[in-house]
Amino acid sequence: MAQRLGKQYDLYPSVIIAQAALESNWGSSDLSRSPYHNLFGVKDNGRGDTIMAPTSEYFAGHQHQVKDRFRTYDSDWASLLDYGETLQNSLYHNVHRSVCSHYRQATYALLGKYATDPEYDRKLNRLIDQYQLTKYDQPLRKSAVHHPVHATYHDVTDSASNHHSSSHTSHHYPTPIVSVMGGAGTAGLFQLVRRFLFK
Repeated sequence: MAQRLGKQYDLYPSVIIAQAALESNWGSSDLSRSPYHNLFGVKDNGRGDTIMAPTSEYFAGHQHQVKDRFRTYDSDWASLLDYGETLQNSLYHNVHRSVCSHYRQATYALLGKYATDPEYDRKLNRLIDQYQLTKYDQPLRKSAVHHPVHATYHDVTDSASNHHSSSHTSHHYPTPIVSVMGGAGTAGLFQLVRRFLFK
Protein backbone atom coordinates (compact mmCIF):
# COMPACT_ATOMS: atom_id res chain seq x y z
CA MET A 1 0.00 0.00 0.00
CA ALA A 2 2.94 2.36 0.55
CA GLN A 3 3.79 1.86 -3.12
CA ARG A 4 0.28 2.79 -4.19
CA LEU A 5 0.22 5.75 -1.83
CA GLY A 6 3.60 6.84 -3.18
CA LYS A 7 2.30 6.64 -6.73
CA GLN A 8 -0.81 8.67 -5.91
CA TYR A 9 1.03 11.39 -3.99
CA ASP A 10 4.36 11.35 -5.89
CA LEU A 11 6.38 10.17 -2.88
CA TYR A 12 9.11 7.61 -2.23
CA PRO A 13 7.62 4.50 -0.54
CA SER A 14 10.93 4.00 1.28
CA VAL A 15 10.59 7.44 2.86
CA ILE A 16 6.95 6.78 3.77
CA ILE A 17 7.91 3.58 5.61
CA ALA A 18 10.92 5.16 7.32
CA GLN A 19 8.89 8.14 8.52
CA ALA A 20 6.17 5.87 9.90
CA ALA A 21 8.78 3.80 11.74
CA LEU A 22 10.57 6.83 13.16
CA GLU A 23 7.51 8.92 14.02
CA SER A 24 5.57 6.05 15.61
CA ASN A 25 8.53 4.34 17.30
CA TRP A 26 7.92 1.24 15.19
CA GLY A 27 4.17 1.48 15.68
CA SER A 28 4.46 1.26 19.47
CA SER A 29 3.82 4.87 20.52
CA ASP A 30 0.54 5.68 22.24
CA LEU A 31 -0.29 8.21 19.52
CA SER A 32 0.11 5.63 16.74
CA ARG A 33 -2.14 3.03 18.36
CA SER A 34 -5.90 2.80 18.67
CA PRO A 35 -7.87 4.97 19.24
CA TYR A 36 -5.58 7.66 17.76
CA HIS A 37 -3.92 5.92 14.75
CA ASN A 38 -1.47 8.78 14.10
CA LEU A 39 1.43 6.94 12.46
CA PHE A 40 3.29 9.99 11.15
CA GLY A 41 3.20 12.46 14.03
CA VAL A 42 0.99 14.81 12.02
CA LYS A 43 0.08 17.85 14.09
CA ASP A 44 -3.18 19.77 14.13
CA ASN A 45 -3.85 20.81 10.53
CA GLY A 46 -7.46 21.90 10.90
CA ARG A 47 -8.82 18.80 9.15
CA GLY A 48 -10.16 16.78 12.08
CA ASP A 49 -10.01 15.75 15.72
CA THR A 50 -6.90 16.32 17.81
CA ILE A 51 -5.34 15.36 21.12
CA MET A 52 -2.73 17.09 23.27
CA ALA A 53 0.40 14.96 23.60
CA PRO A 54 4.05 15.35 24.69
CA THR A 55 6.73 15.61 22.03
CA SER A 56 10.36 16.61 21.54
CA GLU A 57 11.22 19.78 19.64
CA TYR A 58 14.57 21.38 18.88
CA PHE A 59 15.12 25.09 19.41
CA ALA A 60 18.51 26.70 18.74
CA GLY A 61 20.02 23.23 18.52
CA HIS A 62 18.73 22.09 21.90
CA GLN A 63 16.08 19.45 22.55
CA HIS A 64 13.06 20.42 24.63
CA GLN A 65 10.06 18.44 25.85
CA VAL A 66 6.83 20.25 25.03
CA LYS A 67 3.15 19.50 24.50
CA ASP A 68 1.38 20.05 21.21
CA ARG A 69 -1.84 19.13 19.42
CA PHE A 70 -1.73 16.10 17.12
CA ARG A 71 -4.27 14.74 14.68
CA THR A 72 -6.28 11.64 15.54
CA TYR A 73 -7.83 9.24 13.02
CA ASP A 74 -10.42 6.49 12.82
CA SER A 75 -7.94 4.10 11.19
CA ASP A 76 -4.33 3.62 10.09
CA TRP A 77 -5.50 4.07 6.50
CA ALA A 78 -6.96 7.50 7.27
CA SER A 79 -3.60 8.42 8.83
CA LEU A 80 -1.77 7.34 5.68
CA LEU A 81 -4.02 9.38 3.42
CA ASP A 82 -3.84 12.51 5.56
CA TYR A 83 -0.04 12.19 5.60
CA GLY A 84 -0.13 12.08 1.80
CA GLU A 85 -2.38 15.13 1.71
CA THR A 86 -0.10 16.96 4.14
CA LEU A 87 2.91 16.47 1.86
CA GLN A 88 1.02 18.06 -1.03
CA ASN A 89 1.54 21.42 0.66
CA SER A 90 3.95 23.59 -1.35
CA LEU A 91 6.25 23.55 1.69
CA TYR A 92 7.10 19.95 0.76
CA HIS A 93 7.42 20.42 -2.99
CA ASN A 94 11.03 19.20 -3.00
CA VAL A 95 10.04 15.97 -1.25
CA HIS A 96 8.14 14.79 -4.32
CA ARG A 97 9.63 11.98 -6.34
CA SER A 98 9.20 13.83 -9.64
CA VAL A 99 11.47 16.57 -8.29
CA CYS A 100 14.11 14.33 -6.67
CA SER A 101 16.55 11.98 -8.36
CA HIS A 102 17.29 10.09 -5.12
CA TYR A 103 15.43 9.38 -1.88
CA ARG A 104 18.15 11.20 0.09
CA GLN A 105 17.13 14.44 -1.59
CA ALA A 106 13.59 13.82 -0.38
CA THR A 107 14.66 13.18 3.22
CA TYR A 108 16.87 16.28 3.15
CA ALA A 109 13.90 18.34 1.93
CA LEU A 110 11.99 17.28 5.07
CA LEU A 111 14.70 18.68 7.33
CA GLY A 112 13.52 21.69 9.34
CA LYS A 113 10.05 21.48 7.79
CA TYR A 114 8.41 18.22 8.78
CA ALA A 115 10.47 17.96 11.96
CA THR A 116 12.80 20.21 13.95
CA ASP A 117 15.29 17.43 14.74
CA PRO A 118 18.58 18.47 13.06
CA GLU A 119 19.37 14.78 12.49
CA TYR A 120 15.97 13.94 10.97
CA ASP A 121 17.18 13.23 7.44
CA ARG A 122 20.13 11.15 8.67
CA LYS A 123 17.86 9.06 10.89
CA LEU A 124 15.54 8.36 7.96
CA ASN A 125 18.47 7.51 5.69
CA ARG A 126 19.84 5.04 8.23
CA LEU A 127 16.49 3.27 8.45
CA ILE A 128 16.14 3.12 4.68
CA ASP A 129 19.67 1.77 4.22
CA GLN A 130 19.69 -0.66 7.15
CA TYR A 131 16.38 -2.27 6.23
CA GLN A 132 16.81 -2.02 2.46
CA LEU A 133 13.58 -0.07 2.08
CA THR A 134 14.46 1.08 -1.43
CA LYS A 135 13.10 -2.29 -2.59
CA TYR A 136 9.67 -0.68 -2.21
CA ASP A 137 10.68 2.16 -4.54
CA GLN A 138 10.69 -0.25 -7.48
CA PRO A 139 7.83 -0.05 -10.02
CA LEU A 140 4.58 -1.69 -8.99
CA ARG A 141 3.52 -5.01 -10.48
CA LYS A 142 1.23 -4.62 -13.48
CA SER A 143 -1.71 -5.93 -11.48
CA ALA A 144 -1.15 -3.19 -8.91
CA VAL A 145 -0.59 -0.43 -11.45
CA HIS A 146 -4.02 -1.07 -12.94
CA HIS A 147 -5.61 -0.56 -9.52
CA PRO A 148 -4.20 2.73 -8.19
CA VAL A 149 -5.32 4.28 -4.93
CA HIS A 150 -8.07 6.76 -5.80
CA ALA A 151 -9.30 7.42 -2.27
CA THR A 152 -8.40 10.62 -0.47
CA TYR A 153 -8.41 11.44 3.22
CA HIS A 154 -11.83 13.05 2.85
CA ASP A 155 -13.25 9.98 1.09
CA VAL A 156 -12.20 7.84 4.03
CA THR A 157 -13.48 10.14 6.74
CA ASP A 158 -16.80 10.65 4.92
CA SER A 159 -17.42 6.91 4.65
CA ALA A 160 -15.30 5.32 7.37
CA SER A 161 -17.67 2.47 8.09
CA ASN A 162 -17.86 1.42 4.43
CA HIS A 163 -14.09 1.55 4.13
CA HIS A 164 -13.52 -0.66 7.16
CA SER A 165 -15.92 -3.29 5.89
CA SER A 166 -14.41 -3.48 2.41
CA SER A 167 -10.69 -2.78 2.78
CA HIS A 168 -9.98 -6.00 4.65
CA THR A 169 -12.02 -8.28 2.42
CA SER A 170 -11.47 -7.12 -1.15
CA HIS A 171 -7.66 -6.92 -1.09
CA HIS A 172 -5.45 -9.90 -0.36
CA TYR A 173 -1.70 -9.29 -0.37
CA PRO A 174 1.06 -11.72 0.56
CA THR A 175 2.82 -11.29 3.87
CA PRO A 176 5.78 -8.98 3.17
CA ILE A 177 9.28 -10.36 3.47
CA VAL A 178 11.57 -8.13 5.51
CA SER A 179 15.23 -9.08 5.76
CA VAL A 180 16.15 -10.09 9.30
CA MET A 181 19.21 -7.91 9.70
CA GLY A 182 19.40 -7.74 13.46
CA GLY A 183 18.79 -4.78 15.72
CA ALA A 184 15.85 -3.87 17.90
CA GLY A 185 13.91 -2.43 15.00
CA THR A 186 13.65 -5.54 12.83
CA ALA A 187 10.62 -7.05 14.56
CA GLY A 188 9.03 -3.62 14.87
CA LEU A 189 9.51 -2.92 11.18
CA PHE A 190 8.02 -6.28 10.25
CA GLN A 191 4.93 -5.57 12.34
CA LEU A 192 4.65 -2.03 10.99
CA VAL A 193 4.87 -3.21 7.39
CA ARG A 194 2.25 -5.88 8.03
CA ARG A 195 0.07 -3.33 9.80
CA PHE A 196 -0.56 -0.94 6.95
CA LEU A 197 1.54 -1.49 3.85
CA PHE A 198 -0.24 -4.57 2.58
CA LYS A 199 -3.83 -4.05 3.70
